[in-house]
Amino acid sequence: MNIDDYFNLTANFNGQIMPVGEVMVPALDRAFLFGDAVYEVIRVYNARFLHLSDHLARLKTSLFSLKITGVDINDIDLQLNRTLEASKLKNALAYVQVTRGVAPRTHYYPEKYTPNCFMFFTPFDDPFAAQRQTGVKAVFHPDIRWGEMT
Repeated sequence: MNIDDYFNLTANFNGQIMPVGEVMVPALDRAFLFGDAVYEVIRVYNARFLHLSDHLARLKTSLFSLKITGVDINDIDLQLNRTLEASKLKNALAYVQVTRGVAPRTHYYPEKYTPNCFMFFTPFDDPFAAQRQTGVKAVFHPDIRWGEMT
């Protein structure tokens, strides 16, 4: 997939579904200025998320760790499902990024902010599909690193 193809992928920015090429992230978003955000990547098999509840739990923990508040994990779940359906992809990668949002450019966390949530789906063609079917050769050696010292 080349970069031009990415602009037509299905995205969701703060609940609005649109092509990736139409998403406009504000220049003063703290993710753009400072990387003040968290992200999660979720595999989709046959139009179903793999371990979605685990990914959402980790996203919630990451948000808590960075003290990004005001994010509804249940809404992210809903938006992921809406966006997957709109994408019509069966096998994909879902990328979700939650930022602290737009705020004056200061190094301390702003007292008031509204988080931004961006997600998009890319088709996933397993580069190892053939090997999963036919297998691969492997050589095994004993792991002596944890053995007794003599």
